[in-house]
Amino acid sequence: MTDTYNYGLAQNIIHLFNAVGLYPKDLIEILLALLSLFFLLAFVMHIVLVRRNPDYEYSRFSTFLWPSHHLFAFFFGLLFIRATLFEPHYISRDTLVPALRTGDHILLGMFQYALRLPMMQAPVFVFAGPQRGDIVYFANPEAPEQMDFFRIIGLPGEHVRYNRRTGEVYINGNVLLQTIANRQGLDTNPGIGVFEEHLGERSIIITKKDKAIDRLGAWLPDDGREVPAGHYFGLYDARYKCCDSREIGVIALKDIKGKAFFIYMNESSGISFNRNGLVQ
Repeated sequence: MTDTYNYGLAQNIIHLFNAVGLYPKDLIEILLALLSLFFLLAFVMHIVLVRRNPDYEYSRFSTFLWPSHHLFAFFFGLLFIRATLFEPHYISRDTLVPALRTGDHILLGMFQYALRLPMMQAPVFVFAGPQRGDIVYFANPEAPEQMDFFRIIGLPGEHVRYNRRTGEVYINGNVLLQTIANRQGLDTNPGIGVFEEHLGERSIIITKKDKAIDRLGAWLPDDGREVPAGHYFGLYDARYKCCDSREIGVIALKDIKGKAFFIYMNESSGISFNRNGLVQ
């Protein structure tokens, strides 16, 4: 009974934050902002009291307040880094294997595409849009509190078609070449094939069903669809799983929060650093 109540209370709190445009991850930014403000005010108080009473500088209260400017710089620095540069994330689903695996701890690059400010969902200034092959972190347009990763395949203005019988992707009528790849290091079920898909200057490893008809999704018809301006079409590397753009549709640039940048740890079977490196 207690667990049910706590879960309901947590859900209500999340819904309350969503109602005002905030999501669970914003709680960390709010906390860092409040701590920064607290220590900034503490340091200002220290300066004011010292000027009013020179003897105060040697009091116990002064000893407590004096380091506040260091603490302000520390917490404000964390807030700036998290909101505009890097944000840590944990991978909990195998939808982008082998690039990202369950248990990976990664840094999300917040600065590749746009400048964002703390607790602001929309970017302040856009530098450039994602490139084909980028793994991005985005908000589901139907449910903005639900965040996910997928790989950008279709760019604005391109016509995208997915052949659910062969698992091939067509961009403006041209197929993205797929060749059989080495299964080494991939624990796949029988009937799941491993392929190298060529995206122009780069290639990725994908998995798809060998013979069975692959899923298509509600958004993408059999004859394909054009990606609207300012939007991007993304797929999982595990093409037989949902729910990527075939199901939920294309993602607006404002809903893309950043790019999967660096793997710094994996804990799928104990803490390990053997997967450290840039996300491919």
